[in-house]
Amino acid sequence: MSGAAAVMLGARAQAADGTVLLTSTTSGAGSYTFGQNAPNFAWLEGWGGGGGGNSSGGKSPIFYGGAGAGYFKHKIAAYPGLTVSFSIGGGGAGGVAGSATSVSALSLSAGGGGAASTSAASTSPGSGSGGNLSNLTGNNGGNPNTWTGGGAANGGGDQNTALNVGTSPGGGGSAAAGADGQFKITAKAT
Repeated sequence: MSGAAAVMLGARAQAADGTVLLTSTTSGAGSYTFGQNAPNFAWLEGWGGGGGGNSSGGKSPIFYGGAGAGYFKHKIAAYPGLTVSFSIGGGGAGGVAGSATSVSALSLSAGGGGAASTSAASTSPGSGSGGNLSNLTGNNGGNPNTWTGGGAANGGGDQNTALNVGTSPGGGGSAAAGADGQFKITAKAT
């Protein structure tokens, strides 16, 4: 590691402050092990999966948006060899709620967005919990025929086009599936 990507501390190079060490957007279990360039601290951020939108069906369907996902941000002490295990929540299929992104060992969770029914947009956005820096709630799904899925918290995805899946991370779908969640690790010096 060289240049702006590393800082020498004693005899060991460390990842520079603000360096993104991991961004994972595939739903399911995963882990990250800090290497010899581990920073002093790291931010763990998670967005849940977005809720699936729905429609009333029939010849003149009315479209409803799924809700956006929650978000957490947590600061940890990092060191070489530390492993962080996580689970990324999947976006809900049409009419199905999204699932949570979590770091169980630290009790961190970013809830998935709620699903829209065949007669109403979701008013059950996901919420973040356990973060020592931030825990935020996503947005409700859009009202009938507004073509919007709810936005995920902290700048996460949404959807503004009819019959499209939510955008990453954690956006609710517009009469379609919500987007999968995301987990991110960023190096911090202090």
